[in-house]
Amino acid sequence: MKCVHTFLILVIAFCSCTPEDAPLEKFIKSIETKENLIVTLYDVDFTVKGKNKNGVDKDFKHKYKAVAVNYNEKDGSIKPKVYYSNWLPVSSYTFKGYWNYIGMKVGTRENGKIRTDGGYHAHGVPAGFKYVDDVRLGNWVVNDRGVEVWQFNPKYAEIASLFDMTFYRPVSKGLFGKYKAATSQRQREEVALRFGSVSTTALAMKDELSSRKFYSKYNPEDISDFLFMRGGIGGNVFDNYRLLYTDFYPVMRLMKAHQGDCSIILEDMNIEEDSVGGKHIYKHKYKVVQMEQRAKDSTSIPEVYVSDWYEIQKWLFDEHVNDMGMELVSRQDNLLSFQVTPEGFSQYVGNPEYGEWKTDRNNESYWSFYGRYAMLRTIFGSTFHQPVYRKHYHTHLKNRQVSKSYYGASVSGKPKYGTFSTSSLTSTAGKSTFTQKFARNDRFKEMVKTSVASSSASVQAGTRSKPSTTTTSKTSHSSLRYGSSSSSSSSSSSSSSSYRKRSSSRGGK
Repeated sequence: MKCVHTFLILVIAFCSCTPEDAPLEKFIKSIETKENLIVTLYDVDFTVKGKNKNGVDKDFKHKYKAVAVNYNEKDGSIKPKVYYSNWLPVSSYTFKGYWNYIGMKVGTRENGKIRTDGGYHAHGVPAGFKYVDDVRLGNWVVNDRGVEVWQFNPKYAEIASLFDMTFYRPVSKGLFGKYKAATSQRQREEVALRFGSVSTTALAMKDELSSRKFYSKYNPEDISDFLFMRGGIGGNVFDNYRLLYTDFYPVMRLMKAHQGDCSIILEDMNIEEDSVGGKHIYKHKYKVVQMEQRAKDSTSIPEVYVSDWYEIQKWLFDEHVNDMGMELVSRQDNLLSFQVTPEGFSQYVGNPEYGEWKTDRNNESYWSFYGRYAMLRTIFGSTFHQPVYRKHYHTHLKNRQVSKSYYGASVSGKPKYGTFSTSSLTSTAGKSTFTQKFARNDRFKEMVKTSVASSSASVQAGTRSKPSTTTTSKTSHSSLRYGSSSSSSSSSSSSSSSYRKRSSSRGGK
């Protein structure tokens, strides 16, 4: 037993003084003042020096930024100070663990106590969040979109510039509340989609960040230097770089073209054969759904954009071969989610703004859209070809918490949602190019079966683990605006709602 205790003491001692933290700790100690500090990762870089007996020889480096706000309790004044480190060598372990946290808190000094374990504890904590919801410094205000956002009093407006990547865009009360209430690692890491090195914020700040080594060295067209680290980064962090900072993935180009909350659904798929070389050409078509505010009565109406065909890579086709009629990406309150869900599940089902739960004659609770949003049943046809029951929706929510996609309760051995579900035969999805060719073309069917066999996440028992996806393509697309009484040039055969068609230049290069 004594040996075990000795071993534990040695482990604790080792963990408390790991060399990975040394450069950051040394930087903080080098700031001789006794101010309280928040330290952020300011920049990252690495160089490949060549090869040695252990493989590729690389130098990894960090640059840090320490901020002291120096709030004076007596007169309420602030005297901010900013300190920058030189380039400091770090281990590959530290580099891989931290590289997506530019602008995020990685260390602190509070009342003389230094903490340099911020890379673990700061997951999901933008550096400036310490000063949000502090009534001494500002207050929540409603902006012109009707959203509560944090606003510093003019006297403290400088704080926003000290933490530019946190406050580049307004921080909404809803978003702040989500991060404050986060209890799991997955929930904390979702913040990187908004605030980290390769976040939507970083993308929006591209010009402002261009002087930093990371953003000047790794441009959207040349990220090959990161490929050797693909297996070592883990999670979806590296995929976020490819998805958000580049135009490789078509749905992200669509997402960037459509501002505000929206959902992108895989509308159709196809495989063609080159008549000359016999090469297989893989294609996707997408549907974008978002709500548009009407100025005259402040109500919202759904707007739908259907893309042209995107030519994609085979592995992306394989990855989503089960997902036709499913939502691949959604954005809500400026937070992106790559969780594959039945269309309409991420933002509309269960949302009291659009409908309510009712009880049928069998005492089953099901979702019903309000009359003014009845057209959503048609827009999300692959989901609402039959009732959406509350118990199934709750199963979806449970799956979502552990990053598993939900394909519904099996019906006669088939999933309820997705490419090979009952909806593919009974809804508008049955009229898709994919479904028609799959039913009539044996050669096409064999190619699809090969993709199903190659898929890294096959559908089993109505669920599958969350995939990661990237590719390249170009497109243009048209839009359909749905309304209950608008004029139309054509009518939907599956609904009494009408729509007008108009061209759109959004999306694609």
